[in-house]
Amino acid sequence: MFQKQIYIALILFIFFPSLTYAKVSVDDSGLEHGIIRIKNDEQTDKPLRLLVEANDQKEVYYLIKQNEFEDFALTFGNGHYTLSIYRPIEDSKYLRIFNVVLNLSVADERSIYLNATQEIAFEENDFTIKHTKKLIDGSKTDYEKFIKIYEDVLHSYSYDYEKIATLKPTYIPKIDAIFYAETGICYDFSALFAAMSRSVGIPTKLVKGTSNLVSAYHSWNEVYLDGQWHIVDLTFDIGRYKSKRAFSIFKNVSDYFKELQF
Repeated sequence: MFQKQIYIALILFIFFPSLTYAKVSVDDSGLEHGIIRIKNDEQTDKPLRLLVEANDQKEVYYLIKQNEFEDFALTFGNGHYTLSIYRPIEDSKYLRIFNVVLNLSVADERSIYLNATQEIAFEENDFTIKHTKKLIDGSKTDYEKFIKIYEDVLHSYSYDYEKIATLKPTYIPKIDAIFYAETGICYDFSALFAAMSRSVGIPTKLVKGTSNLVSAYHSWNEVYLDGQWHIVDLTFDIGRYKSKRAFSIFKNVSDYFKELQF
């Protein structure tokens, strides 16, 4: 569980004409897989905002890093995407410093959910990923890999009830930090599970929204197995497992209300 206002509140932008001097670079070499890379070379005290719009949907991201590319998944379906970057100038006002329109045409949308992104950052040399490769050794199917990863997270982690109170708006889970701590919130568990699963070729989404099973704004996963997407909620399952109560691995679609997916 986590606070909705921290993670997905859409900013009310004050629009200004695009400026040509913005120190922003866009790399579209991963566009065929639904990935766009953005680098901010501006020196700013506060992080820039990235607004992604397509097909009557939009989402706002922070550009956390400077002088380094960050990867973002375009998850609103095929079509024209408008990417705008804004610099905070005062209170709730933002200056648009960059704007570009791209066309997304992905043959298989599942390929989007195999990549490392800002929300689900991982590299082959991460200890978590090396652990995952050993964990699934000998598995012959995606389902066998999935079960080993799922049970590893289920049995190894516990919920951190104090963490949410200290989080900053720019918080992004760090996979190895979560792995070593063996605690976290729903955002952590869903990012960890997605990274582990993607690293071994299982298409996996990180989803944010609400659920009948959880009282607060929430994060969970969808995993592609046997030709269909299944809802997996490790945060809920860890709680049930720790308290020795019954639960099912795959959740009912009617209990989950998706707002965003990454």
